[in-house]
Amino acid sequence: METQTILSNKPLPEPELEKARAALPDGEEIIFAVVGDLNLKGRYAVSLLAVTANHIAAVDECYENGVFVFEHSLPEEIKVKRMYGNALFIVHLQNG
Repeated sequence: METQTILSNKPLPEPELEKARAALPDGEEIIFAVVGDLNLKGRYAVSLLAVTANHIAAVDECYENGVFVFEHSLPEEIKVKRMYGNALFIVHLQNG
């Protein structure tokens, strides 16, 4: 799969992109991705949010195995907290 077909805000980092692809169900194509420069602890690190038709894969060094995948139907709430020069994407899942 070619990375040029994925819409993203910055060039896609290959290691994080491969982690997302490996964690997603077979056959699901990444439609778009958001490349970040902060990890979950607020420290500078590469992060990636990859979105498919059915799932979201969050790649961050703070997750166990470096990636967390969930279905679109699971969030109870999704919001964006804008910050100076950055933003946080916050997801609360129904199952906690």
